[in-house]
Amino acid sequence: MKSGYAIAFLFTVVLLCYGIIRTEKNENPIAAVLQKLLTVAALAVLANMTAMLSANESVCMMAYSVFFVCIDWILYYMLVYAVEYTGSPAAKWPRWLFWLVLGWDSCSMLCNQIFGHAFACIPVQTSGGE
Repeated sequence: MKSGYAIAFLFTVVLLCYGIIRTEKNENPIAAVLQKLLTVAALAVLANMTAMLSANESVCMMAYSVFFVCIDWILYYMLVYAVEYTGSPAAKWPRWLFWLVLGWDSCSMLCNQIFGHAFACIPVQTSGGE
């Protein structure tokens, strides 16, 4: 079962890397935002795959911390993409405030392994022994 998920995750990463390479060749300014979005998404998939394949609790905690950090940044880059794509006057919103909040949350998630304040990983075995 795990190997099937691992193959699906790797296939997803390959597709995301293809998208990253394609956006690199594009001269459109919005392509840079899309490239950042796809890069963070690939890191999130890799972190999730690492957590799934590892039996070590510390590795799982760090992988999920990276996963949650990536999800924060995916949401941020989706917002940036939407604002840039629509040409909204909201383009003058205070990005520094988002960077401050996301930076704080990213540090918090990465420190979760030390403080255990956000989540905990509990090992579970399925009936198949995985």
